[in-house]
Amino acid sequence: MNKGFCFIIDTNVLRYCVETREEAIKAAFQYPNPKLALQRRLTAQKISRAVIATKKVIVPRTVKEEITRTKERDLRERMLKLIQQLKEIDDSKEGIEEIKKELQKISVLIVDRNTEWQLKRMRRLAITEEDARLLAIAKKLNAILVTGDRQVAEVAKKLGIRVLYLFDKDPITEARRLGIRV
Repeated sequence: MNKGFCFIIDTNVLRYCVETREEAIKAAFQYPNPKLALQRRLTAQKISRAVIATKKVIVPRTVKEEITRTKERDLRERMLKLIQQLKEIDDSKEGIEEIKKELQKISVLIVDRNTEWQLKRMRRLAITEEDARLLAIAKKLNAILVTGDRQVAEVAKKLGIRVLYLFDKDPITEARRLGIRV
């Protein structure tokens, strides 16, 4: 791995790292093609665990706050335990105003979670305040953002932030290109 690299991860990455095979199977059956969904999810797990293994991971406080609101108690506890082994950073004010201006320029809305889902269905780029904070800290640190959220990945690319999208066409090749041993 190149020196100076670090990864900013979102909640999905932590979820995939600690998720059991049974939880992955259950989640996959929420999609029209469960077999494909499970295959992609297991690939995301493999990459997420490899990213964590680099020991060059930063967890924004926003991610920790989101995890504390996770309904599944056991899953929440496993994610919080994993965070204790990683570097945490306070992202509450880091570059958020600059990133909001850049988002306006590319017509990306910052909205609440409910509105985000509605706009996604209409194929509009919209992210939450928490996602904007992830982008701001990744940009400030010149880090690679690792995410399972397609919208966040698209916006990151438009902002010139390096991103590893876990559900890309060939995420394992992309991870290896970034120096991650998968």
